[in-house]
Amino acid sequence: MRKLPVVAAMLLLVFCAYAQTTSSGYDLMLFFRTVGSELDGANGLLVYESLLAKLSGASVDVRIVESAEGPVLGREDPTLPDSSLLTEEAAAAGASVWLAVQAGGSMDAVKLEYRLMDVARKERIGDGVLPAADATRGLDRRFWDDLLGVLEEAYRGARIQERERLMAGESCVLVNGLPGTRLLGLPVAEEPAIGEQGWVRVLLQQPATYRFTARLRGYTPVEESFYLGPEVVEVDLDQQLGSKWAFALELTNATYPGIEASYHVLRDWLFIRFGMSTLMMYNPLVENRTYYLSFLDFAVATYLWSPVKPLRGYLSVGFFNRINHEATVEHDSRFRLDDLSSVGLSYSLGLDAALGKRFRWFVEYRPRYHIVNDPQRIIDAQNGAEDPSDYLLWNHHYPLLGRWVFDFSPVLMGVQWILR
Repeated sequence: MRKLPVVAAMLLLVFCAYAQTTSSGYDLMLFFRTVGSELDGANGLLVYESLLAKLSGASVDVRIVESAEGPVLGREDPTLPDSSLLTEEAAAAGASVWLAVQAGGSMDAVKLEYRLMDVARKERIGDGVLPAADATRGLDRRFWDDLLGVLEEAYRGARIQERERLMAGESCVLVNGLPGTRLLGLPVAEEPAIGEQGWVRVLLQQPATYRFTARLRGYTPVEESFYLGPEVVEVDLDQQLGSKWAFALELTNATYPGIEASYHVLRDWLFIRFGMSTLMMYNPLVENRTYYLSFLDFAVATYLWSPVKPLRGYLSVGFFNRINHEATVEHDSRFRLDDLSSVGLSYSLGLDAALGKRFRWFVEYRPRYHIVNDPQRIIDAQNGAEDPSDYLLWNHHYPLLGRWVFDFSPVLMGVQWILR
């Protein structure tokens, strides 16, 4: 059983939490009645006076207000009075809470029934029946400690509920950004958008953590998250113009260099690219043969994932021209379409990752499908008549289907520089 000073301290804290006034004291209205003949008259009045003294001594800041009719003794009806009537009387008297206690049985086995109500919210804080106690051993000792302990627990639970109620509810987040920016992902009926004043206020349930994406045409989407509590939260968007141009340096199969430029038709989503790679320069650690060939590539590509993600996949389709740089008796030009295969198709699957705001690293698988002018040369090379002037005819047996030669080997890696 708890110590009475602890109970008194808890009662004081509880009464403070439920007070509806700014004064230093808090009023508790007490309703008391006994049922049966055993506790009528002097015995019932003795029990009432001891309870009144116990509650009054719990704290100097708690004022006990007695009901207008005082203690009701010897009633035959064992049910407690209607709570709404008691609440009205307590409210009229300015009490914050009321406590109704009904005692029954006999002095050597007093059974107590109680009910505790918050007046302002008209909510029941607690009620119940306590085990029978012997009042003949002294009402001035620990007879009421069980009731005070129960009241302490009831008030403690009510305080927790009140704290959660005060914390819960609605609060707002203030988002600052460029006019016209739409906020996607917030659980609201109408999609918020930043107005001409440069901010928007959104009302949300709290406490909770929220995540949203801010989108504005021409700007890179911004993803933000925040925790919303009772206080207003302010979010400043760091909005950057989306990329229009980008340049990349790359290596094919970790050997042959290339350069590409990309133009974003739809910023950060749809882009076209064109570039050149050559087989005339190579990495001697991987390859030691020069082919007088280069590729001119053109493709249309799209990103597959949101631009707010640090890792993004993309897909492209396009075509290429093979350029021959070798001067011969028949051809003195060092920049001409190749005789074996001058054109072909390609597609790619790529993955890039951010290396900061302006640079991205990428790896890409880009098979090539060559359209050959003379399939017989491929057949002869496969039968042993290899020609070192073209990689399609040297040391490789590439699949041939009609006039199509399939090269499934190209893997590119590189770094892209993004311009704003």
